[in-house]
Amino acid sequence: MNNFTQRERFLKTVRFEPVDRLPLWEFGYLDTTIARWQAEGFPAGVDLRDFFGLDSVRYFPEQFFFNILKPLPSFSEEILEETGEYRIYTDEEGITKKEFKSKKEKSMPLFLKYPIESRRDWEGFKKRLDPSSPERYPRDWENMKKFWGTRDFPLTLFAGSLFGLLRNWIGVENFSVMFYDDPALVQEMIDYMTDFSIASLRKALDEVAFDHAHFWEDMAYKNGSLVSPEMVRKFMLPGYKKMTAFFRSYGIDVFSVDCDGNIDELIPIWLEAGINGMLPCEVAAGMDVVKIREKYGKDIWLAGGMDKRALAKGRKEIDREVFGKIPFMLEKGGYIPTVDHAVPHDIPLSDYIYYLEQLKKCIKKG
Repeated sequence: MNNFTQRERFLKTVRFEPVDRLPLWEFGYLDTTIARWQAEGFPAGVDLRDFFGLDSVRYFPEQFFFNILKPLPSFSEEILEETGEYRIYTDEEGITKKEFKSKKEKSMPLFLKYPIESRRDWEGFKKRLDPSSPERYPRDWENMKKFWGTRDFPLTLFAGSLFGLLRNWIGVENFSVMFYDDPALVQEMIDYMTDFSIASLRKALDEVAFDHAHFWEDMAYKNGSLVSPEMVRKFMLPGYKKMTAFFRSYGIDVFSVDCDGNIDELIPIWLEAGINGMLPCEVAAGMDVVKIREKYGKDIWLAGGMDKRALAKGRKEIDREVFGKIPFMLEKGGYIPTVDHAVPHDIPLSDYIYYLEQLKKCIKKG
């Protein structure tokens, strides 16, 4: 079988076409993981993907989609209180957080206040979501386009979010209650985010040929969706359909959604919306890539699903994880193996290297 470029290998894999091997990606790495590995001998200043021999994949924007879809002008960042243990501050999205300073283990900040608590807040916030703002595109946009024009790697466009960003700006609990207390406002915000995303991304699609459009939601937890499937269908499905139709008009037929947690209830809705890929398939939440493949066949391509907890338990568990999943997924196709979220700091560098060695052996079989 011929060797393919990284771009060709990705597109053929997700379209269930024959390839020389599976793509070698990684979802990401925690800062605390990199710090541990540097203490264990990883050379500082070296790109992790180059060091580990992983395939390249580029994204626009490179720091997820917040550069394009964030509120502009940004809110003024302000430290409200600071001690030796923590600081309370308002970030550039208008969210007030309490962040602890411990360097031993990175943790999520506490979210204290959100910029949208009422319709009046939304009307003010919405003025910062003007798709025509020239700040939404980087100053080196022309150079980026030239570089991408000669690429041999896949290029992903972050497509937006109909739940995740609003959840960030409103808060999980507040947003959940709002579905009942003010459904008209919820629908108005979701409809606005749909149109705002399309309008903001049109320039990119007019000027660049992207391979893949990727949504971000994080709207599930260990036991299921944070929003009932009925509400997802009612409030979000029309927006998803409008967005995927827009991207398809530019020739994109490969989509994915990043959602942690158990997404069993959401997969059929996203498939109906035209989103045909899911990641990171979080094993601790019951997401088993083998079972998903058996259930949905070639209707869905998958990335992730390698249990980060197994990688922290030593080499026997690593072997069990790799050889228990990869041969089946390699045979069935439509799969890119990665750890099922950012690689955590409880995995030693030597065992992560061993995991990649076993993975590389396995994906070349057949």
